[in-house]
Amino acid sequence: MNTKQSQNKSRVLLSKISGRGLTTEAHILNDPGLLELFSWEVQRSARARLKDTLNLLVKQGDLSLGLIDYEKLYKITPAGHTKLILTQARQAALLHPTSWNQRWHFVSYQIPEAKKVARNQLLIELKRIGFKRYAPALWLYPYDVSKPIRQIAQHLGVNEMVDFMRADAISQDSLWRKKFKL
Repeated sequence: MNTKQSQNKSRVLLSKISGRGLTTEAHILNDPGLLELFSWEVQRSARARLKDTLNLLVKQGDLSLGLIDYEKLYKITPAGHTKLILTQARQAALLHPTSWNQRWHFVSYQIPEAKKVARNQLLIELKRIGFKRYAPALWLYPYDVSKPIRQIAQHLGVNEMVDFMRADAISQDSLWRKKFKL
């Protein structure tokens, strides 16, 4: 797969808009980095793909759209900011070492029903990173990604309800090694 294709274009676009605070459509459509990122597909122009992504991000609630003198202005919303932070933390977690240090890492949580949305979002993020369910409310991963998970939990407001553990040995070790392709 092409490197440009594998990048998360929505995240890059949200990050650019977030860094500028408020930006015009013309400024976005003339950004050389964004034009290069969105130019990998031959059938459509990079500007058309950028406009489509902007419209999608507005529709999803990640960007707000305003007009001043017929000029479109974009600003990141709180939902877009949350998505950006979660994506950055997830990507940091995926940058694990190439060799395994023979230690298992667990994430445990005790998140009440009143915070069900945050609990579900945490579970989604754990699965996206590659964690496997070891037991109820206990997730397993072969690499230490506690810092990014802590960022995610903190952003979701459940930091105090999430714990981390490390183990040198676990039951059914060979089965788990196989599941993680170690």
